[in-house]
Amino acid sequence: RQMLPKPAPALTDELLWSLRNVYDRVTESVLDAAPYVPVVVMARLAKPWEALKLALLITHQTQDTLISSTDMGLVGDILFARMEDCRMAIHATRHPSFDVGALVENLTCFTDISSAIVKEVEILRRGKWGQRLLSDRAAVGAIMDGLMERAPKEIAAALPTQKSGFTGGTRVADFSRVADPEKVERALRYAKLIDGCRRLAAAASFGAKLQDALDEATQSLRGYNEDLVKELRTAAGPRRDNVERQFELAIELTGLLFGPEDVEYLRRRGRAATSSQAAA
Repeated sequence: RQMLPKPAPALTDELLWSLRNVYDRVTESVLDAAPYVPVVVMARLAKPWEALKLALLITHQTQDTLISSTDMGLVGDILFARMEDCRMAIHATRHPSFDVGALVENLTCFTDISSAIVKEVEILRRGKWGQRLLSDRAAVGAIMDGLMERAPKEIAAALPTQKSGFTGGTRVADFSRVADPEKVERALRYAKLIDGCRRLAAAASFGAKLQDALDEATQSLRGYNEDLVKELRTAAGPRRDNVERQFELAIELTGLLFGPEDVEYLRRRGRAATSSQAAA
């Protein structure tokens, strides 16, 4: 406990060799307890997967096929069990009412562990760990692909539109009505999901789908923002109220999908448009 205060922020080389000496002493005194030394270490680390470093040092192996067949494989099995818990929680996600924070948290846990295993251990496709990793990543990727495919549609649905006057024409912004509160809630939920998954998508095998969702959502929002700024110059009465409410929604979505600089730019344009109307 003195050597490894909880939670230890990192397993340094010096600390690693000290723990290896602890393992050797335990092996000499209580042989059956020795395999649990890395497990105890794992419980005291801020990043539990770093306990794999100790397992590798003890076994003098780097391939998962060799480590998983030894007592030191217990560390990996525990990590995979945690990954499985996260995968099952992700799999339980249901549209439209899901907790974005919980989903991103489970996805973060899953990707952190899976990425760390790949970094620390030479994963082979034929190995037990390699097969589990491929299977789990594919399962999570499939779930997230579905959510990413739905995301831009849900975001666009919250922005009131109507058909243009031309046959077969595109849809244009509609400021004659308020945005549907339920659609707004779903749009914000999916926008927060896209934003929360940016650094996680590649490791969870849905990077391409995330980029597609982001491209489609930002394209529709960019056009809508232009219509909003134009309308702020002329709208009055109840229509003005609708425009201002939709502008605040656009600000929130812009912050999630584009970033703070774009939010500030949109706000400046909105203020300028409002000022021009007042001057007129």
